[in-house]
Amino acid sequence: MNTLKLIDSLEEMLESSHKVPLTNSIMVKGDEVLELINEIRDSFHEEVKKARQIVREREQMIESAKREADMIIKGVEANIENMISDMAVKRKAEQRAAEIEEDALKKAGQLATQSENYSEEILNTLDNYINKCSVNIKEAKRQLTAVKTKKNQ
Repeated sequence: MNTLKLIDSLEEMLESSHKVPLTNSIMVKGDEVLELINEIRDSFHEEVKKARQIVREREQMIESAKREADMIIKGVEANIENMISDMAVKRKAEQRAAEIEEDALKKAGQLATQSENYSEEILNTLDNYINKCSVNIKEAKRQLTAVKTKKNQ
């Protein structure tokens, strides 16, 4: 189950918990909450693994794009050296090779930026949901402690 569904389940559990009469408190089953928290933690670890894999793949794509750009540039340069003797034509070919390199590096940079933005978005989403879950859990614990304190008085 993914992290967001688990957090939704936890939220649903808290919302559907029995209300303590005359208070704003609720009663929850601690073992069920802890079980869900453990599942969220496990799911979060999987999401982090996926994000790291995305980063690794992005780095591989960048390296591949750089290698491809280098191969294109080397191929262009080799063809230029073999086929062109006229200086004006050679300059034009070198300019084109620089444009190809710039374009390849630009595309690699765009891909890197997109991958980083996607990874950051996933991590921010996970962070927000975990923080929300943590706040809900702390509130539930506070309310439970208040109920127990009133009960013992």
